[in-house]
Amino acid sequence: MKIINWKFYIGALMAILLLMLFVFFDPSHYSFFPKCPFLKWTGLFCPGCGSQRAIHDLLRFDIASALDHNILVVLFTPVILLYLSNFGFKSRRVHDFLTSNTLLYSTLVLVITYFVLRNLEISWLEYLKP
Repeated sequence: MKIINWKFYIGALMAILLLMLFVFFDPSHYSFFPKCPFLKWTGLFCPGCGSQRAIHDLLRFDIASALDHNILVVLFTPVILLYLSNFGFKSRRVHDFLTSNTLLYSTLVLVITYFVLRNLEISWLEYLKP
């Protein structure tokens, strides 16, 4: 008899419901989406600022608008999808790639660099702001 992993199915159902929320409601027009506390307290854009709007745009296949809101969300979407697909396929190569120190450190450097660059007051970096 096969044991059913209820936690996985409940998590998948919650993720689907959350994605449906992002499809049907634009975060820039509805106040029930949380605002960034880091931006509120410091006045600086965190690496996640604009990610809700970017997810909404990606789910509606509006890549250009998603890039305008948060380029990191667009860049990391394939990695996240690869991670989620590995639950079903259990590929050793994919697992090794996703758990490698190279991916971890390069992601860390990219996120910190993005955080610094999007908060600089330089005119040619304005496109990084949400």
